[in-house]
Amino acid sequence: MKLKRPEIIIGILIVTVVVLVTLVLQLENVVNVLVNISEIYLFGVMLPTLSFAFALIYKGFTKKDTSGSTNPVMTTIEQKSIENLRPLPKGEDFQYSLQPNQQFFHRGDPVLFWAKFKGKMIRGYLATYIKQPDGKFLGVYAHSTLANTQTGEGNLNGQGEFESRWSWTFPTDCKLGTYGFFIHAGNHYRIPSRWVRIKVWGLHLLNPHRTDLAKATSQALAGEWETVEVVE
Repeated sequence: MKLKRPEIIIGILIVTVVVLVTLVLQLENVVNVLVNISEIYLFGVMLPTLSFAFALIYKGFTKKDTSGSTNPVMTTIEQKSIENLRPLPKGEDFQYSLQPNQQFFHRGDPVLFWAKFKGKMIRGYLATYIKQPDGKFLGVYAHSTLANTQTGEGNLNGQGEFESRWSWTFPTDCKLGTYGFFIHAGNHYRIPSRWVRIKVWGLHLLNPHRTDLAKATSQALAGEWETVEVVE
């Protein structure tokens, strides 16, 4: 079995380190785990650390694997104010395309996005926001431009020309109606404080459903809308 998820690897490493440290301390008679079970080491260090490690391992094994999905890098996002972008500064350029070049699609049809951005990026990415007929948004990213598929943090940095292609397929049970595709280039801005990032990561690990935690932000730099119709 391949351990592709970092939580599993980190959890196993923590367990290994705790066990080895405990054995060394026991052999050196620094901590007598077998006799002094109420010592601070056992309850203040060993057990909390092991609990944290096993929580990581459990999360890694239970995380849904989307690698075999038709649309692997996709997330539900909140509606963003992305229509009013600043004019591109001199020297920057954005190009895009949507294929096939047609107005009407059917359920199960694939679409191909292409974008090229010339300018400065900070943990940047290329992606498409999809506005569905019910007003909800989906985010579909160019996988080659992502550094972290969970947060949407990109791997495009510095001044240059960045280009990628990515695809999406209309689900076979999707709603009929008008779909908007906002094909764009964007930057990802982390939470400024490293300590806050670590704290948020730990709290989210304990309760993945919390929505009141500080979040990183993604901001579109340049993009264009395309509108299509899904019909029977």
